[in-house]
Amino acid sequence: MSNLLNIRGIVLKETPFGEADKFITILGKDYGKISVSVRGAKRVRSGLTAGTSLFSYSDFYIAESKKRMYLNQVEPIETFYNLRNDLSALAYGSYFLEITNKLLFDNMPSNNILLLLLKSLTVLSKSNVIPHKLIASIFELKVLEYNGYKPETEFCISCKKPTTQNFYITIEGTICENCVQKNFFHIHLNETLLYTIRYIFSSELNKLYTFKVPANIMNSLSNFSRNLLNSQLNLRLKSINFIREIEEFL
Repeated sequence: MSNLLNIRGIVLKETPFGEADKFITILGKDYGKISVSVRGAKRVRSGLTAGTSLFSYSDFYIAESKKRMYLNQVEPIETFYNLRNDLSALAYGSYFLEITNKLLFDNMPSNNILLLLLKSLTVLSKSNVIPHKLIASIFELKVLEYNGYKPETEFCISCKKPTTQNFYITIEGTICENCVQKNFFHIHLNETLLYTIRYIFSSELNKLYTFKVPANIMNSLSNFSRNLLNSQLNLRLKSINFIREIEEFL
């Protein structure tokens, strides 16, 4: 295998090609997002199926030509199979993959986002550890932070008054009641919501998924993080409709 690239990464997207082949989009460690051709992937006896499905975290051995990259061999590490046994977890996991795929440019190393995605899917696959909506809010805020979008939370973005619980939070940051424009998106802050937002932005990855919050705080947090994501990145995501249907049902 000396002539092959060895790339460890996760499958973000599958695209069928022809009767038996497919392309996969991988977020690879130190390589970023790449597209790889998988020949014969849909054949029953193919040894490339398990490690090249959506969510699969694998070691990929890839042959590189001038025009295309071809998968030669794959060794699965984690397939996140449990996600397929829970419709809500599957929907949120698909949402994380779609955000990552649409957010990143090709061939740009994004190891911090890869680690965030792996950690988020690991927690998501463990039922009843943390509510899925809270996992999504944490993922949304951290992926924004890693891409340079972090709202101000210490001062009023207009008059620079230090933030207290008698503030609002907008997609730009915290703002006092004297400066807030009621016709723009804003959420009233209380001490718990403000602390939660600050904690998410300031915490290392291994401390992110270690807490729960009351339902009203989780709903406000979700409203904020999703509006922030939409306003800053303007991504058109198919999976968000599935999420909304599940949230309405639950």
